[in-house]
Amino acid sequence: MITSQTELNAQFTKIWNTYGAFIAFTQKQLKEKMQEGVQYATTGWGLICPSENIEKMQDEMHAAVKELQTYELETLGKKKLIWRELANHEAQITMDYSDTVDALAGYGITEEDVHAQWGAYMNYCREHDLF
Repeated sequence: MITSQTELNAQFTKIWNTYGAFIAFTQKQLKEKMQEGVQYATTGWGLICPSENIEKMQDEMHAAVKELQTYELETLGKKKLIWRELANHEAQITMDYSDTVDALAGYGITEEDVHAQWGAYMNYCREHDLF
């Protein structure tokens, strides 16, 4: 069971190594890592993978993320996850929690769930001068 972002990152590295994927942001990095005769495609954010492995790699990455999300939801609960992401996105400063809603969608947490915590979170921020 993946229980932290550090473990998730390690699992991603293992998955990338299994499927021949790598990160490349420049042409130099791309040329250094590409193997001759292999057809590559980008999956976004600089991640390059042999075309024939993209679907399997992405499926395993999604499964790893889901494993972490399940663990966090079970151990932290909705409220702590919502408050963590509200703080992470500095919603009390932007006065906008839409990024939080997007970040928590994979957990099955809805905009209604976030909205239900919004008032209490803002009161906490006011009381603790978190602006």
